[in-house]
Amino acid sequence: MLGAVGGFALVGVASFGRLTAHVRIEAPQPALWAGFHVLSIGVAIGTATPTAHMLANRGAWPLGGFAATTSYLALLAAQLALAT
Repeated sequence: MLGAVGGFALVGVASFGRLTAHVRIEAPQPALWAGFHVLSIGVAIGTATPTAHMLANRGAWPLGGFAATTSYLALLAAQLALAT
């Protein structure tokens, strides 16, 4: 859980400059394929799995969560940016 929260915070700070930023966006309606998260989820699983196998201890949980969360959010952002 700690790794996932850390990954989410890192992506938030990288995107908006701080954690407490309030953003109002008037974005156009994204394309239908923007709702299919198969690639993002696949990459998230693909980053967490090798992390778990390389670190066969308790460190795999936070690092795997961090890797999965950051990769999922980054690919999802790219997918939505391409879809609008």
